[in-house]
Amino acid sequence: MSQYRCLQSWCPLRKEPSSASEMTSSLLFGETCTVLEEQEEFMRVRCDHDQYEGWVSRLYVEPVQLGEAFTTRVITRGQYLESDRGERIDLSPGSLLPPGDYFVSQDRGFQRQGPLSSGATLVELAQSFLYTPYLWGGRGLFGIDCSGLIQVLGSLIGESMPRDAWQQALMGNAKLYRERQAGDLAYFHNQAGKITHVGLLIDPDRILHAYGRVRVDALTPEGIVQKSGSKPSHRLADIRSWR
Repeated sequence: MSQYRCLQSWCPLRKEPSSASEMTSSLLFGETCTVLEEQEEFMRVRCDHDQYEGWVSRLYVEPVQLGEAFTTRVITRGQYLESDRGERIDLSPGSLLPPGDYFVSQDRGFQRQGPLSSGATLVELAQSFLYTPYLWGGRGLFGIDCSGLIQVLGSLIGESMPRDAWQQALMGNAKLYRERQAGDLAYFHNQAGKITHVGLLIDPDRILHAYGRVRVDALTPEGIVQKSGSKPSHRLADIRSWR
């Protein structure tokens, strides 16, 4: 089966083979996918990092070249690539690059620019996503959803997480509410009891999550409260560690 790589800032993964179809996830720069089926401009692919399937346009991806190794994870925001053709490609945390500051791919040379990794904590890395707009299926600074945020944060600290919140809620270990601490994950359910939302505790009483935008709100035993006296916007189901 053929393997393709995203060599743009990001590319959308869609539910059906159409640019008008719902976006269900996305690939960041350097991430790869394996082709399962082809239909004119579109390919049904399986993302190699999480096995998530969807349709991607050929306009967004390029065939993986033999011997290419994209193993360096972009950790901090503000990094970008300049190509020898004058192109600039902004990189979201979670993107993958080859080792070194310069590489050649598809007859283009790319120079890595911007700040390198600074040894930031998980909470500091999470806060770099603040005010990123909510985007269903998004996984980067250009737009992100709640589970995409947690999946990318996991990649920055070497934790592999599945794509959807209900899948992520099966990972790690459950904790009592009184045991919660910064860096833990909080999961939330709808009226039917299904896990539909997730966020990261930045301290025992505040949670960072994607809801309209990446924001910080209060966490109570009942759920997320956006301002004093308001009802919870999300009902707490579980507090869990990463592993």
